[in-house]
Amino acid sequence: MIKLIASDLDGTLLQEGTMDINPEIYDIIHKLKAKGIVFAAVSGREYDSIARVFAPVKDDIYFIAGNGGIISFQGEIIEKMAIPADVLKDVVEYVRSQEGASFMTAGSAQAYVERADQAFVKKLREGYKLHVNEVDDVLHAPETMTKVAMYNEKVDAAAGAEEAKKIFGDRIQIMASGDYWVDFVDIHSGKGNALQKLCARLGITKKEEVVAFGDNCNDVSMLTEAGKSYAVTTAREEAKQAAKYVLEKPGPDSVLNVLKMILEL
Repeated sequence: MIKLIASDLDGTLLQEGTMDINPEIYDIIHKLKAKGIVFAAVSGREYDSIARVFAPVKDDIYFIAGNGGIISFQGEIIEKMAIPADVLKDVVEYVRSQEGASFMTAGSAQAYVERADQAFVKKLREGYKLHVNEVDDVLHAPETMTKVAMYNEKVDAAAGAEEAKKIFGDRIQIMASGDYWVDFVDIHSGKGNALQKLCARLGITKKEEVVAFGDNCNDVSMLTEAGKSYAVTTAREEAKQAAKYVLEKPGPDSVLNVLKMILEL
């Protein structure tokens, strides 16, 4: 019996970098809840952005934000996996040094961007609808950080992530989170670890009771944690290899179709 469904957003339930979601998902979530099935929205985005997407059902679902750095329910943070200060400093200095790169850090719910990068601030506010805090130096922001996200249109994200791994080794988790996004999160974070924590909270002990959907390298750990996992047809090869099934039809509606099938079980 399925007890938990966890789905990635960008590239899976949403077109990359937009807020546009098929409103049918809200009715599906209500029906899942009525059957005792929990829905979790899982994303590399910050909580503030995800909560806006799911505003009509925000008190009915769990949120895993910042690639596993935050787990929240009904506005309460259940888990926060912050990056140690010394590691954060080294990562920020590294991303600052990358040619053509912009970056942000993420706290409990919001993004921090250095005010000198106004083009990036505009992209985050208008595209991802993030609540962006402009600061002179993200290392002096007033809270601990769960993620550093580097954006660089000059470098493929998977290649950028592999290059960064050579520098940092096992000090921090590094993963491609989109075509041009590379995310740095605490070693105890990540979507797979967050899914484990959520299962423990819900008393779910069998992988067969969990379904997951994803499309990118940052979804791989989540896909492998689920008993039944799906990669969308446009997914990176790493996600397709990790998933048990690959959806044949493109677009978010293919995910909704699987959810409808689950409702009929």
